[in-house]
Amino acid sequence: MSSVFAKAILLDKYYELRSKSALDGGVNFQFGSFRMGHGFLNGDGTIADIPSTTTVLPSVFHTGVPVLAYANGRTAINCLMPAGTIGSSETKKFSLIGLYDKVGDELIAILAGGELDLTSVDKLEIASYIDNALSA
Repeated sequence: MSSVFAKAILLDKYYELRSKSALDGGVNFQFGSFRMGHGFLNGDGTIADIPSTTTVLPSVFHTGVPVLAYANGRTAINCLMPAGTIGSSETKKFSLIGLYDKVGDELIAILAGGELDLTSVDKLEIASYIDNALSA
């Protein structure tokens, strides 16, 4: 199963931690985990605005460790929820991926898409990336 994400945001905490990691004695900023959840949808199913100060991902039902890679100014992020993660008699609503930093476990980015109903037979893999400006 795949989903196209219509909105992605690097949160204020991402920029704060990244900047502090450049300082002598600063935090060691690294991507840590991802969480899947549901929220930031308007009544008509469109994606709502996501405040850059968001600190909590709503309705979390799965946590995992992303597969990360870097090449040519792009940080690739792959998040996987294996089939069988959700109980056989359950359905989970999905619309969000939250990325968390490794040291403080703080929410640093959100990917938001349309709503999906997931069951025990569903495997969900989300691949995204962050472009890092290398030149003007």
